[in-house]
Amino acid sequence: MRGVDHYHSYFSAAIVCLVIAWALSLPKVQHWLRGVNFTSGRKLLLYYIFLAAVATILLILPVSLQPGKALALIDAAFIVVSAISVTGLVPVNIAETLSIYGQSLVLFLIQIGGLGIVMLSAGLAAATLRRMSVAHSLLSKELYDIPDIGNMGQFLTKVFVLTLSLELIGATFLFFSMPADIPDRLFHSIFHAVSAFCNAGFSSFPENLEYAPFGGVGMWTVSLLIVFGGIGFPVLIDLISSLKPMKRYRSLNANTRLSIWTFLVLFLLGASGIFLMESFSPFANSRSWLDNLGYSAFYSISSRTAGFNQLPVDQLSMTSIVVIMFMMIIGGSPLSTAGGLKTTTVAVLAVAAWSNLRGLETPQFGNRSIANKTIMRALTGLCIYAAVAVTAILILTITESVDPWSLMFEVISAMSTVGLSLGATGDLTMFGKMLVIFLMMAGRVGLVTFMYAGLGKRQTQRYKVPQDQFFVG
Repeated sequence: MRGVDHYHSYFSAAIVCLVIAWALSLPKVQHWLRGVNFTSGRKLLLYYIFLAAVATILLILPVSLQPGKALALIDAAFIVVSAISVTGLVPVNIAETLSIYGQSLVLFLIQIGGLGIVMLSAGLAAATLRRMSVAHSLLSKELYDIPDIGNMGQFLTKVFVLTLSLELIGATFLFFSMPADIPDRLFHSIFHAVSAFCNAGFSSFPENLEYAPFGGVGMWTVSLLIVFGGIGFPVLIDLISSLKPMKRYRSLNANTRLSIWTFLVLFLLGASGIFLMESFSPFANSRSWLDNLGYSAFYSISSRTAGFNQLPVDQLSMTSIVVIMFMMIIGGSPLSTAGGLKTTTVAVLAVAAWSNLRGLETPQFGNRSIANKTIMRALTGLCIYAAVAVTAILILTITESVDPWSLMFEVISAMSTVGLSLGATGDLTMFGKMLVIFLMMAGRVGLVTFMYAGLGKRQTQRYKVPQDQFFVG
């Protein structure tokens, strides 16, 4: 019976390949492709789609599966996109379904997705002293919003080295925090170090981190890796640079200070909110206050796009789930392995609103003003996120026979590349899984970048029209 399932997956893959080949052979399609302007955003999407297609075929092979297990093509594609987008949502238990080779493939995809295809290749090119092409630099600039193309190679090399160093240190701590008799101990330590730093939420244990043999040191290691991966590479580089001995003191830049303050405020609000809600939940008597404090602190970190489980989310109170949803929407910092709206996006909008209430014409944080372009980009991201989320929720409530509350949680988790779920992932129809796949990919690439890819090149405003009075508020 399992063999029949295998052949069904192969047959489905063959049908998909034939349909794509037939469509590409049509004269109208070829004519349309020749006229398409392949901007950097569109090239980025093509890179991800090609990688996802190849990895999906590899994942349905018997060598990637546990003996006697089979994986449907749509589920394989779901897992692959979830790994590339460092989300963590899965329709099956990968520890029980995938072999060590299949999990290694997932680990590779997580690393590629966390660093980004462009960042990884550009870092390797710079490390081997090869010059980056102008097209490659422009692609990295659009994806990572780095203003100085001339320093692109140097920046990406620092990111590449910093990522591997932190993952290696984390894997070492995890290795020695587990009992020596754990099978595949080295693999588990590397898998969770990469997954934690890339904010992926994947686990090679059947119950995620609920019964993980890490102990206190291991859980602290996972939490710190999540924070380092989600705080943003510019922040990490600036912090490291500020520690170097210099002739005179160099203060942290405004972006670093804003990112750190936003992280601390969100962590404290999230942890205290979840702890307060869990103290009055129906499960309050079954868990000690110390356990609730630990779960609250962990979920305040993990819900910001990491998606690891120490306790099933559906065992938390409804109000705690609402807090987690808001944390998922905000996500991590820009230029990090995390997703979501981004912490500084929300912070910039909050600073702009507060400055407007105070009557200031130019929003400012500390002794630095915030450019109008930055505010407009933040507002654009918020509007697109809200529009896509509402549309996806409405569609899924029509097509899926799943609790709407679980569907709402699933959509936000997919768009913010978190990976937490209330159990709706495995119950989705094929259409529902395809929609969630789209949301995960869009969330990883970035909704603003995703829209740029569809619209093509951004227009340059050559003139300004007269202003007029518009009433708002």
